[in-house]
Amino acid sequence: RAMFAHDSKENAESSVHIGDSTPEAVEEFLFFLYHGRLQRVPLTSVDVTACLVHLASKYQMGVLMGICKDILVDIVDVSNVLKMMKMVDKYPELSEISVKLGSFFKENFEVIVINDDWSEFMATNPALVTNLLRAFAK
Repeated sequence: RAMFAHDSKENAESSVHIGDSTPEAVEEFLFFLYHGRLQRVPLTSVDVTACLVHLASKYQMGVLMGICKDILVDIVDVSNVLKMMKMVDKYPELSEISVKLGSFFKENFEVIVINDDWSEFMATNPALVTNLLRAFAK
C-alpha cells in the first residue's frame, strides 16, 4: 500500500513489477496477499520458501515471514540445512530459527560434511563456517 501512497513509478502505473523472484513464489505471494494464507500447504520446497522469505523481507510482511520460519523448521534436512543457514545469515528476520538449524547441523554433522554442498559452503561462506564451528565446539 505504501508504494501507491506516494509519487512513485508503482503509483503512476498502478502496478508493481516483481522481477527478483520465481513465478511460483510470486503466485504464492499474491495468493497470500489476497487470502492471508499460502495456497500450497504444506509448502515443501526450500527454493520457493527462500523466494517467499525474500519477498516477505522486501515488502515488510511480518506475518508471511513468520509462516516462512515455520516452514523452514518443518522441512529442514541434511540436503537443505546449509542453504537455510545462508538464508538466516542474509535475512536477520530469520535469526529466531538459527538455534534450531544449529542443533540440526550438530546432530547431523557427519552426514552433512560428506555432502558435495559442504565444500562449496566452506569456500563461499567462511565467516558462517567459523561461527558454526565455534557453536559446535561449545
